[in-house]
Amino acid sequence: MTRARVNSALVRRINSARLFHMIRQNPGISQQKLSQISGIDPATISIIISNLESGGIVRRDTEAPTGRAGRPTTALSLDPRAGYLAGIGVEPDAIRILISTIDGAACTDLVVPGSTSPEDAITAVRGGITAALRSLRAPRSTLLAVGVAVPALVTTGGRVVFAPNIGWRDLDLAGTLTARIKVPVRVENDVKAAALAEHLFGASRDIADFIYVMGRSGIGGGLYLMGELYRGPHGLAGEIGHMKIVPGGRPCGCGGRGCFEAYVSERAILGDLAARGHRAADVAAARQACEAGDAVA
Repeated sequence: MTRARVNSALVRRINSARLFHMIRQNPGISQQKLSQISGIDPATISIIISNLESGGIVRRDTEAPTGRAGRPTTALSLDPRAGYLAGIGVEPDAIRILISTIDGAACTDLVVPGSTSPEDAITAVRGGITAALRSLRAPRSTLLAVGVAVPALVTTGGRVVFAPNIGWRDLDLAGTLTARIKVPVRVENDVKAAALAEHLFGASRDIADFIYVMGRSGIGGGLYLMGELYRGPHGLAGEIGHMKIVPGGRPCGCGGRGCFEAYVSERAILGDLAARGHRAADVAAARQACEAGDAVA
């Protein structure tokens, strides 16, 4: 019987990511405590932490003496001086850019005009990142990586299969941006990215199974199952916006009719209100009008 080979490089990457987030969530944690929480053996943790430290990602601070015998405990934390990360949210009408340190602390954000032209949108992303870094007086070399959230069917390799509300098809967005910006770029479906952020930073940090539903230009769902983001075989799971709820109903940006998002997305709701003479900037404004007694809203 042939024994399956273990991909040691992949295991090392997974363990490095696990320890990175544990340190982010528990600044000042010791290596001993990391081993207890993660179940990773101390020798492996020591190697990974040394690599992260040599890369400037993790720093060690020696805690004050306790008077007890033995070596002093060292506290581990992420070093915000390591550099910056950029988060990009792409919509048809706007591109939102956030710059943070590696521990997730927001430093600055800005909004630039969006575009349905891939070339114009990519140029806007690059220019927006440059402007955001300039506002921090940070050189371009301090940018470590970029994450892009886009309302689209996105493969695990970062290729946009179809973005119905922007009009993009078969676009290697990750590859193109990597070539332009010269740092690693990860492209993800916007709702999956939001679900991941909710698990890492939000109310679902301790919840293993949940669904995150978001609707702006469209409607999508991000599935967290057994503590992991579920993408499906091709990274396309959770596309609830294109369930057919009204046979032969309203036209949808995907080319079909009667889709869920054609009725309940922000764009659909604001379109309904506009047709009845009420113009609102977003759903929040429509809700405020409704609560104020506006009969149309």
